[in-house]
Formats: sequence, C-alpha cells, structure tokens
Amino acid sequence: MVGRQPFDAAAYQAAHGIANGVPGGIDPIGFVTGPRVADPTERGFKDTVKANPGELTTIRAKFDLPTGVAAPQTYVHHCHIVEHEDNDMMQRFTVGGSSPLMTAR
Repeated sequence: MVGRQPFDAAAYQAAHGIANGVPGGIDPIGFVTGPRVADPTERGFKDTVKANPGELTTIRAKFDLPTGVAAPQTYVHHCHIVEHEDNDMMQRFTVGGSSPLMTAR
C-alpha cells in the first residue's frame, strides 16, 4: 500500500455520474483534496487492502509470471463485499510490457 488521499466523491459524481453511478476508467486524480499518506501499519506487502469511503487508495504490485507464461496476462481486482461488484469494484486489468512493476489506483 502506497498511501491514501482524501477524495471529493460528490464532485466526482457530479462531474462524471450517470444513472447507475460513475462508469469505470475515469481518472479521479483531479478530485483529490489532500496529500498521500500511508499508515505505518499498512505499509509493506499485503494481499488485501482496505479501501475507505472518501479516499483514493494507491497500491503498488509486483507480478512475477511463472516460467513459460508469456505477458500480457489479465488479472482481476475486486472488493470482498459482493454487492460492490455492480459498482466497479471488480475490474479486469492487464499486466504486460518490459516493466515488472505496475502501479494501480
């Protein structure tokens, strides 16, 4: 976990919202309202990260593909609250290229 930043969710919704919420793929960085901070207890390697309401959570992940598996590969990030699947909390992303590191927001 890299850090969390306060986020103006109401302004983001007003700017990009549609009938069923906000569609995925719209960069929220323009709606951040404060500095990125990481709690010392959340730093380091994790397999789950808490995403708090009203905050933009930034993570960094490393993907080591097994020998013989070619890039690009598709993975899924998801929320552990099943109802959130309908609110873009379950999305596919593709890891590929020459860099072994990918930063996701």
